Amino acid sequence: MPYLECEKCGGYYKLKPGESANDFEKCQCGGNLKVVKSITQIKKVSNKKSSNKKRAQPGKDYSKEFSNLRKLINDVNKKINPLCIIIGLLVSVIVFIFASFIFGAMMIITGLSSILFYGAITLISVTFIGGIVTSFLGSHHLEGGIVNGTILSLIIIIAIGLIIGFVLFIVMGVVASIMANLSPLTSLGTTSGTSGSGGNPISSLTSLLNLLYGLIAIILIIIAGAGGGALGVIIKEKLNIPL
Repeated sequence: MPYLECEKCGGYYKLKPGESANDFEKCQCGGNLKVVKSITQIKKVSNKKSSNKKRAQPGKDYSKEFSNLRKLINDVNKKINPLCIIIGLLVSVIVFIFASFIFGAMMIITGLSSILFYGAITLISVTFIGGIVTSFLGSHHLEGGIVNGTILSLIIIIAIGLIIGFVLFIVMGVVASIMANLSPLTSLGTTSGTSGSGGNPISSLTSLLNLLYGLIAIILIIIAGAGGGALGVIIKEKLNIPL
């Protein structure tokens, strides 16, 4: 006996004696019915469809990930208060001036070898206080305070990096010009001083340690900005100040 197969859901029905395909209009799912001579033909078609589905599986859908990323960016943008960040930067500059005098005097007592330590302490203190001011004035929630404090710390790091890079560029230019003027004099003594061609391992180790200290200082400055931002919101909530 022939069968009726649904083109939509793939279900089938065996026609009974006396029944005709014209007796049925549609499948229960609403799909159109077609006549199939044998059950083996239905199984072959269904197996072929299932294999095609396996081959035609779509690739990974990144649209949901991009939408989540856009949502995250929009949420961060809503928490940013540019005016309060600028005020926090101005306060940071003022604090930096006073902290430079204090830590500068301490550095004179302990020696120039501690310049990296006191420099990092100064920047961390400045960023922490600036983060408190920024979030105290412009953030109403803990997340917003952390975001604004972190942005403040990144701006300070970039500004300090540009200043240091500019100063180093000038210093290198001055040193290069001095060495160029002194090159005729130094060339006379090169024959006796060329035996030490290898690099100094102590100076290389010192350079690596200074690089490590710099990376740790950057991380601590970012943490100080985020922590100051969070503390500013907490202080405002404890004092119940409607800003």
